[in-house]
Amino acid sequence: MIPTLLSSQRNFFVFSIACLLGLLPLTTYAQNYYAPMQAPQGANHTEVKLPIQVEVEFKLAYPKAIDVYWECEYGTTYTASFIDTTVMNITYDTNGNLQYTEAQMTANQLSATITANVNKRYAGWQIMNARAITDAKKALSFNVLIQKEDKPNSYDLTYDQQGNFICSSPPLPKIVQ
Repeated sequence: MIPTLLSSQRNFFVFSIACLLGLLPLTTYAQNYYAPMQAPQGANHTEVKLPIQVEVEFKLAYPKAIDVYWECEYGTTYTASFIDTTVMNITYDTNGNLQYTEAQMTANQLSATITANVNKRYAGWQIMNARAITDAKKALSFNVLIQKEDKPNSYDLTYDQQGNFICSSPPLPKIVQ
């Protein structure tokens, strides 16, 4: 009886932790429009059925990629998350055409123009992470995730290649110009 009771208490504890961990991604998603990019460890197993064109194009572009995690959005785009020289997301349409590439960056890797703009516009907000995004036409832009210690939400700022501010998602109140 005692071993069974201890076992059930341990199982309840493990179940409770699993439930809490299962809710964390929902909280992160609700507060951050995107969570920091991470290629999952050991992600070779995926349930996504890839169109052959997507699989071929990816393998041609990244023949040495391992631990690739695939996601399908609305059956129209397929995104591979993996680690190359940095954490990468590569998105293809159903025909295998590259839509865009995202590469994770640190705040220190952003241009001084972008960093200065963030500090001026959003004084007191901290840069949480950044991404360099290259679209199919090789146009480069930057997404910067900012958060303020006393605020529950974070905001995604978009800048062009020259460091010009494009927009905030969602719009921030009282933006200093």
